Amino acid sequence: MMPTPHTTGLDANPLPPIVASLLPDDVRWGETGLLPAAHASSPLPIEIPAWTHNWFPGSSSSIRVYWDITLIYEKKWTDEHIPPVDLFFDMPSNNLTPGLHELWYELTLSNGDIQDSDRLTVTIDLTPPVLGATQGQLTFDTATVTEQYLKDNGDALVGQVPLYGLGKAGDVITWYWSRDPFAVVDADIVSSTTLNREDIGQPLSVLFSGDMIRSRGDGDRYAFYQLADRAGNKTAYSLAVRLATQAQPVSRFLPSPRVAEASGSSTQSVLLAFDARAGATVVIPDDAVLKPGDVITVQWAVHGSEGAYLATTPQSGGLRFSIPNTHIAQHMGKDIPVYYQVTGEDPAQSENHTLTVRPLEAARFRTIQCTQPVGVVNRSEEHTSELQSPV
Repeated sequence: MMPTPHTTGLDANPLPPIVASLLPDDVRWGETGLLPAAHASSPLPIEIPAWTHNWFPGSSSSIRVYWDITLIYEKKWTDEHIPPVDLFFDMPSNNLTPGLHELWYELTLSNGDIQDSDRLTVTIDLTPPVLGATQGQLTFDTATVTEQYLKDNGDALVGQVPLYGLGKAGDVITWYWSRDPFAVVDADIVSSTTLNREDIGQPLSVLFSGDMIRSRGDGDRYAFYQLADRAGNKTAYSLAVRLATQAQPVSRFLPSPRVAEASGSSTQSVLLAFDARAGATVVIPDDAVLKPGDVITVQWAVHGSEGAYLATTPQSGGLRFSIPNTHIAQHMGKDIPVYYQVTGEDPAQSENHTLTVRPLEAARFRTIQCTQPVGVVNRSEEHTSELQSPV
């Protein structure tokens, strides 16, 4: 008498199918079995985990795989040695429709037991976020980004993102700083960040650091961004904002001043004391590189020396400073330095101008002439004395 074969079913439900391309579940995002959108347009590879049980000779086993209630794959074996290739197949892409799906299979064992596997939830999302007002255009508090603007604003430019639709935890915002918003390359990316639950529906901002702005040069630049959800669905780029960028550090250039009443070159000249009888005027060159916030003072002669003068109040226009006539005579016959200083965040001193002050010249005065002694009046002769001011 032949012994009766001993057969058993599985100790637990068969393991669920395996879809390797699914994103890992994470409580931060709240989606289960999310399929990247890029995998939803081609056949989806699926694996059935191998199982073991006591084989009943002369019998068969089989599986029937379901997508929700649709049978998508079935296989039958009459041998306990199941070819591994039979546990892999591709599901047609026409099944990959948006929404929540369940992938599972029915396993028939060689002893006739029928067991359903645990179910794998697959989430398919093919809808990208929706850009906010004005095509999502960023807003800034300036249209021109200068070196001074960055100094005054924590060395950064901040753009505000309009509220957008269909936002979900796990959305990613990537922002750009580009020369051409119609020819975007990876090098234009500034940064990206993933949004948490508490960020959704709240005002968002993106930061463009001063280092990044300076490293990409001056000129017109375009700021914009793109949204993507966790599945990889992306919006179009937001409408770009054009910003005039003048952020490169300005190199100081403080050429020597000149004295308006003197004659000579830009670095040295001669002043006739007679020509400064009403005072002198020190002129700052137009090509001096000054910065916002600079305060200019002019030093006339060596500080602390006799006749030295510090001019602190410019004439109208800001580049001309008056030197009183009471500070001229002390320097007759001498060479004196004339320069200006700027104070502020970047203090500096100009190049010196060497000024030679020439004494009053006797030839500039006419001789006093008198035809008779003072106090003697000769009514028969004409009084011809003459006193002439200097020429």
